[in-house]
Amino acid sequence: MLSLFRTCRSVSLPLLALLTALPLAACSSTPIAGTWTGRGTAATPALSFGSVSFVGDNTFTAEAKYDGKTRVSNGVWSVAGDRLTLTSGDTTRVYTYSMVNGSLIVTDPASGHSTTLDRFKQ
Repeated sequence: MLSLFRTCRSVSLPLLALLTALPLAACSSTPIAGTWTGRGTAATPALSFGSVSFVGDNTFTAEAKYDGKTRVSNGVWSVAGDRLTLTSGDTTRVYTYSMVNGSLIVTDPASGHSTTLDRFKQ
């Protein structure tokens, strides 16, 4: 019985370490994690972020401007290739994104409108 416990313990500890490290690896694998401020212009009113925080646990909080009103939403985010998916409540939106000179450019493929976000510096 003792040898079985030692075997299970020797297998479980490395497995536990691996499972603990996986979420941290996933957090650092995407360049969009962090807080961003938008450069939205009047030319792109359909997609204008005041600020957005993409947290390493794949949650987000965004302040967006629509029709002259500021709205705050939160939900979950994910990336796959150049696709950024934001889900808040029952609403899911899929955007394309790219990183250019340290800025995050988010584009709504349906309208072609985009906004540029700069990483928030404290």
